[in-house]
Amino acid sequence: MRRLALGQWFVKSLSYLDLAANAIGVEGSEVLGELLKKIKALSHLGLSGNKLRDEGVKRLALGQCRSLSFLNIASCDIGPVGATHLGQCKMFSQLGLSCNTILCESAGAMAGMMEQCPLFSRARIDLGYNGIQDAGAGRIATVLGGCASLSHIDLRSNNIGDQGARSIAVAL
Repeated sequence: MRRLALGQWFVKSLSYLDLAANAIGVEGSEVLGELLKKIKALSHLGLSGNKLRDEGVKRLALGQCRSLSFLNIASCDIGPVGATHLGQCKMFSQLGLSCNTILCESAGAMAGMMEQCPLFSRARIDLGYNGIQDAGAGRIATVLGGCASLSHIDLRSNNIGDQGARSIAVAL
């Protein structure tokens, strides 16, 4: 019984969880989503290099984890639908989304999250290697002016092009 009580205490007090590169898929995401509801102190979650996909991001139910400020889900096969689910979360100060396929469709959701999230005034977001083109860069650029103290935005190796670069330059 003592072991069970200690386990419940540990889960409730856990602040850092990194499960990178563990072949976690959609089913594992659902199990993690249930666990995240119980961990009240979790501030750092690392899931990069797993196979979460769009449905896995949805099943994580990240909105239930109010203390989460750092999320790394780079290289998790996340596309526009999964990014839209992330766009509904408003608590991140660091978000690692590189090497997915966010594309232009969900750049607007990412921009909306940056605009509405109070923590993004001092945040870091990594959107490198996501296939974001001119239109997506334009959507992101529209909110950059409102994030005056955004400390880091990484858009490397997308396909932003001249118009997207122009939009970002004007916003900055």
